[in-house]
Amino acid sequence: MDYTKLTDFATKDALLSGNPSKLLRGTELDAEFGAIVTAVATKTDDSAAAITGGTIDGTAITGGTIDGTVIGGVTPAATTVSSLTDSGNLTFTGTANRITGDFSNATVANRVMFQTSTVNGPTAISAIPNGTGVQSQIALYSGSDVNNSNVGDIVANNAEVRFRSIAVGTATAVPMTFYTDGSERMRLSTAGALGLGGANYGTAGQVLQSNGAASAPIWTDVVGIGIGQTLQTMTGSRALGTTYYNTTGKPIEIYVRTTYGAGSNVLTLTVGAGAKIHSGNGSYESFSKISSVVPVGVAYSVTLTSGTAALVDWMELR
Repeated sequence: MDYTKLTDFATKDALLSGNPSKLLRGTELDAEFGAIVTAVATKTDDSAAAITGGTIDGTAITGGTIDGTVIGGVTPAATTVSSLTDSGNLTFTGTANRITGDFSNATVANRVMFQTSTVNGPTAISAIPNGTGVQSQIALYSGSDVNNSNVGDIVANNAEVRFRSIAVGTATAVPMTFYTDGSERMRLSTAGALGLGGANYGTAGQVLQSNGAASAPIWTDVVGIGIGQTLQTMTGSRALGTTYYNTTGKPIEIYVRTTYGAGSNVLTLTVGAGAKIHSGNGSYESFSKISSVVPVGVAYSVTLTSGTAALVDWMELR
């Protein structure tokens, strides 16, 4: 504050001798020196300082700016600084506080970012619990209304590390997706289904087939024999000495049984180009039996190459 003189000393000089007001009293001197002390204590020693609005003696500065001065013991309510260095903890009081800045500038280099102060050092963003707490969490919200938003978060505790896609309030749960080189490669639906290259969840019974390191895996049908197949009676549509083809898209297995005539007979099962299986019976047997696996797209036939016989059963696992 400015110094204002309390006593007009020149007026005293003009008074006549014997006038009581001409006397200089100790109380007047005390008051005058007190005003000088107060004025000195509330002035800055920096002639270049520009202090506008508010006070400094441990009191909040409201709506003012301080340029070129160091503030000690002051809690600014609103101020602008070009650089802030803090050697201790940064503590926020109250609720719903925000750290705001330009985090989305079109020029990426102009965005507010976290960066280590160590020259040529890496930057690590960390979160730790307080005291005996055992969990830290980073949550990303899809909207500014955190009570009605989709949330993607990472939770680390002393039992697991968890990745979550959840919804709070009126929001609807969304799948979790994984991208590389600008394209979606995999997703997990809200029901836990695995999608490849988007919402491609395959069909029931399909399995994941690797294409090696050159391309993404694909869903494919299981082609193992017996998987998704049933044993079917084909006797009415099959005959000895006739060639058939496996067009099912999977390997099949055939079982053929015939009677025998007088003496003995020999059955020959031909699979593909020349692969033959022979089966015979003696006079003590009632039936001749033969079976084989037939690969996809391959021809097959059963021929009576010796003796006489009639077809009894022709079964196919297909």
